[in-house]
Amino acid sequence: MKFTFHTDEGHGWMEVPLSMVEDLGLQTEISSFSYINGQTVYLEEDCDAFQFIRAFKLKHGYQPEFEEKFTPVSFVRNFARFKHAV
Repeated sequence: MKFTFHTDEGHGWMEVPLSMVEDLGLQTEISSFSYINGQTVYLEEDCDAFQFIRAFKLKHGYQPEFEEKFTPVSFVRNFARFKHAV
């Protein structure tokens, strides 16, 4: 499985479906440094994406792949902050 990793000059976020966050039981573990837009979550690179990758690998037995998309200022910053009560 391949995920998109959005980066800009200051930070990065891993794009994942909300359903996968819920399936891995991480919805209460995600910080407010991550963002959400509809049914898509953008996990901040330092902690939240790491937690997701670890849980994904534990469940599926393999490391996910990544495709990086860089922009000077990412559109991700315009989305709502992730809240635990999604």
